[in-house]
Amino acid sequence: MIRWTIYAGGKIKSPWDDVCKTYLKRLGSLVVLQEIEGKQWKRIIKLKSQIWVVLDHKGVQYSSQDLWKKLDTLMPHHLCFFIGESYGIPEYILDQSNEMWSFGLMTWPHIFARAMLLEQLYRKILAQTNHPYSCT
Repeated sequence: MIRWTIYAGGKIKSPWDDVCKTYLKRLGSLVVLQEIEGKQWKRIIKLKSQIWVVLDHKGVQYSSQDLWKKLDTLMPHHLCFFIGESYGIPEYILDQSNEMWSFGLMTWPHIFARAMLLEQLYRKILAQTNHPYSCT
């Protein structure tokens, strides 16, 4: 079973939360997905089975199709995605991260980055079944 954890900086509750909840609900039957707020980052310890992916404007930019290929290589592992708070990603997480991805050169509010990540993960899962949504 595919296992993902999203560590979301800032408050998860926001006006955009409904968008994220929609994708979480859609993904819920397809993958094991957990969300953790930034306050709990202090307790995180990296496990050998995990790949840590930091989302940051300095990271590698992918097209959707290239991101899917990248996910194919990483999905045997438990993927942990980190979306920074107002002051970015804590240094100890950056030091242990395996990947740094970007949704463009602009800085996005964490809630937008969260929604974009969830949408791309959902699109990837549907692409595996040749669902029409993944082609748009």
